[in-house]
Amino acid sequence: MGYDLIEVCVEDPTRLTAEALKAHAARTGLAIGICGAFGPDRDVSAEDAGRRQAGIDYLETCIDLAAAVGSTHVAGPMYAPTGQTRMLDAADRAAQLNAQRIASAKPQNTPRDAGYGWPSNH
Repeated sequence: MGYDLIEVCVEDPTRLTAEALKAHAARTGLAIGICGAFGPDRDVSAEDAGRRQAGIDYLETCIDLAAAVGSTHVAGPMYAPTGQTRMLDAADRAAQLNAQRIASAKPQNTPRDAGYGWPSNH
């Protein structure tokens, strides 16, 4: 086909399964890349803790799917909802980063815990 990889945009995670993606990849000989779709309800930079957590949960779902299908990455505009720019000053950026570090410190039991998709110091 001239392609090495197909990028799968995970708009609605309930409509995809790792098994189906792997079957199509095997049939076509293409590797799989996972791409997130970050709308306003999945805003990891949101001031609202619920929206921010929904974004983190969604991103973790994408990471787990990537691990399950053998993708080496999760792509997408994760810093803000798609189509929105949000420039923060240094103090606001540091405060949001700290809040997300605290939120992500909760115990997990997923492929991420084995280091998949995260820096080794996470």
